[in-house]
Amino acid sequence: MKITGIEIKQYAKPLDPPFLASWDPNPRVKFASTIVYVYTDEGITGIGSGDLMTGFAGHEKFFIGKDPFEMENHNKIIDNIDFHYGRCWPLDIALWDIIGKKCGQPIYKLLGGKQDKIKAYCSCGARIPAEERAEKAREYVEMGFKAMKIRFHHEDVREDIKVVEAVRGAIGDKMEIMVDGNQAWKMPWDVERIWDLKRQ
Repeated sequence: MKITGIEIKQYAKPLDPPFLASWDPNPRVKFASTIVYVYTDEGITGIGSGDLMTGFAGHEKFFIGKDPFEMENHNKIIDNIDFHYGRCWPLDIALWDIIGKKCGQPIYKLLGGKQDKIKAYCSCGARIPAEERAEKAREYVEMGFKAMKIRFHHEDVREDIKVVEAVRGAIGDKMEIMVDGNQAWKMPWDVERIWDLKRQ
């Protein structure tokens, strides 16, 4: 099997009202997605999605004509492109999609996974008041979720802890609560002080 072509499509869906993401100080006015298609001479198409693949144009030649199964080499090239031009990891996903389709196996098995089920949890990304988060948590319990993740976002971590306390007070021990310290990871335009190890 050989790779015959790579196609990248980008989409943007307007968000009205804007989405107030916990990890981004700027309101999100659109939802952007990138879809990567890797075509082969056997008619199998791999599909991946993720980052914008900025900087990938012109590097197709390193993949076209190659066997999709040569993942060690493909990953070296993707890493090099990432370092010099931008994050192109969706291509990795598309290549693995080809391998899985060719083998007739889910990727988790090909990577050595032994479980075919994982627990689903509710991931909460919007910046909303503690009371509203607690009310949402009640809804998630009714929907059958056994766990939820709350993304911290306040400048003062004590405010984030109040959100967790409000949720725990609302749902008792009906769900596990996880937290994500987004202040340790920044958008390019976010120049506020990053959390240090002591605060985390």
